[in-house]
Amino acid sequence: MNEKTITAPTAVDDNKTSIYWDDQRIEQEAELFPGDLRELYRRAKVICREQYAADMTLVTEAFAKVGATRDKTTWSRIFKKGRWNHDTEGNPLPSPIVSAKKLEEEFQAFVTQTRVELLRGKTPFAETSIWELIRLYVAKKMRPERVNKFGVITGPTGMQKSASFKELALRDPNVKHLECSENSSCNQLISMLAYKYGVSVGRNVVEKRMRVFENFGPSKCIIFDNTQDLRGHDDAEELNKFLKFCRWLQDERGGTIIFSITPQEEEQIFPKESVFMEQFEGRAGGRGSFLRLPNENPKADLVTIATSLGMKDAGKHVALLYQIGTLRGRIRTFYEVLQQAKFAADHARSPLTADYVEDALEEYRPTKEGK
Repeated sequence: MNEKTITAPTAVDDNKTSIYWDDQRIEQEAELFPGDLRELYRRAKVICREQYAADMTLVTEAFAKVGATRDKTTWSRIFKKGRWNHDTEGNPLPSPIVSAKKLEEEFQAFVTQTRVELLRGKTPFAETSIWELIRLYVAKKMRPERVNKFGVITGPTGMQKSASFKELALRDPNVKHLECSENSSCNQLISMLAYKYGVSVGRNVVEKRMRVFENFGPSKCIIFDNTQDLRGHDDAEELNKFLKFCRWLQDERGGTIIFSITPQEEEQIFPKESVFMEQFEGRAGGRGSFLRLPNENPKADLVTIATSLGMKDAGKHVALLYQIGTLRGRIRTFYEVLQQAKFAADHARSPLTADYVEDALEEYRPTKEGK
């Protein structure tokens, strides 16, 4: 694909017109990259937009923190129309400004937030059964023929929900993930959502609302994470306004909206006496269609995660892994202990074995469990 064929959409704001950050442009630019580098470019640029406000100074600093110490000019050239191996006219350069291999490593380091020199020891996202349940549920809700395009996912804290939602959003540009806040007004939530679509925070609310409307559609999905936190807002009407906005958006545009809540909040979010909330329960297909995650991480998932962290013969130590996985905090505690074990093993230049995991568990207990 030649750069000349790309139609430039609106940039994030007037001060950054040389680099475009909207989803459509990013997808088009990614086509200029080969193989695995294509997806990494897309993911990296979305992170630059959403976590660093498309500020190339902040982006350059963020890359430097993971050992990718290129200057601002170089990163600007790379993210300006994907021009790492093409000139201003879209013609291939005799040699790229950065080799494909190095750029792949640096993008991977940036996306996974690990040092470049430690990249080969970095663990990718663990595709557990919980991830698969969430992925399939969202995919089914996103089918165009689906009548009930709202969805509800319930599961206790520490079940890999948020990590799975973020991974879905990274892998599929049609999916947006938004963490709810207990004190956000309806307008603030709309602004946060608009930002996910590349709209500058400086735009007015009316424009943000319409840009969300334009970007949302039958093939799109928004996941509102920890929706129960919205109940903490002092003004209940603000929550109702936001829910009405979601209803209007879905009715008009036909996309998918997923609410994630913790099980203990289900009755508070969907009280049986509330006629207002019954409509959202019904639009999700009724309570029987909610995706209810298990209260504990399956043992097979714990083995999968331990294996991805490099634990030797993880399948032979299910009891030990299950013991850690059922501690308060669940999967977060599991990662804490396993990563501490991995740090110790790496320091000793030894494989990660059950002995290191047992030692890390013993170190964890007195400080974290109060024993």
